[in-house]
Amino acid sequence: MDGIRCSSDSLADTLKGRRQRSGGQCSICIRCNPDVDFKTLSGVMNQATAVGIWDISLQVEGHSEPVDCSRPAVDEFQEVYELQDVHEDTPQDMVHITVSAKILSVNGSGCALSELNGKLKGKTGTAVVMARADASAGQIHEILSTCKSRSLQACLFGRD
Repeated sequence: MDGIRCSSDSLADTLKGRRQRSGGQCSICIRCNPDVDFKTLSGVMNQATAVGIWDISLQVEGHSEPVDCSRPAVDEFQEVYELQDVHEDTPQDMVHITVSAKILSVNGSGCALSELNGKLKGKTGTAVVMARADASAGQIHEILSTCKSRSLQACLFGRD
């Protein structure tokens, strides 16, 4: 994960604002692999939502049922990976926890779906969630469960 940075300044600003609105209890940030054309992926998603695709679901590796992106995430990403190095603006008592999933397919309806599916199928996405360094497994699970799946879906667009 060394050297991975968000490729969009405007996106970073948006995420910074989300962190402030969350009261500092938790936040979602995106680290983008420079080799992935993130702007293209986010542009496709914007096109999809513009034509009314709100019932998109992701078939994620390790999960028998598709992840419905129109409702809050509960248990979609059960496997918690290694603790990441903290960002420069991360308080010393906080850590970043990486949650990763592979997209098998994208289901839904709308004229942009085939393009969206082509862009995302087979991608591995990473969501990085900030939590207290002394948080218990149950508290970490609660943080993940309260994150909106659409935000996690956006994180899934960040890495190849």
